[in-house]
Amino acid sequence: KTALPNIHYFGTLYGNEYRNVLYSSDAVIIPPLQKNNKKLIYEALISESAMIIPEGMVFQNISLPFQSTCESIERALHVFASLSDDKLEQIKRNAGLFAQIYDWR
Repeated sequence: KTALPNIHYFGTLYGNEYRNVLYSSDAVIIPPLQKNNKKLIYEALISESAMIIPEGMVFQNISLPFQSTCESIERALHVFASLSDDKLEQIKRNAGLFAQIYDWR
């Protein structure tokens, strides 16, 4: 349905398969209302992936917000796909720095 290239839904992954996909991804969609969002957000940040994240959980300069609708997620993906390489690298660097300084307790 979407004209966006190289977007893959992997479903639930565990262990090395999960880490390999996470660390090779440019962006991670953080699902709304999940118990382990804090862990997934942290892992996305340390892997220096940009986050496409539900509104209200916005991390300035490292995420693209969306509402919990398919249309909103697709719009966020289009925005992400249109980012320049420089902007994407800046977001990824900011994510890695944020993961280092944030108090995760």
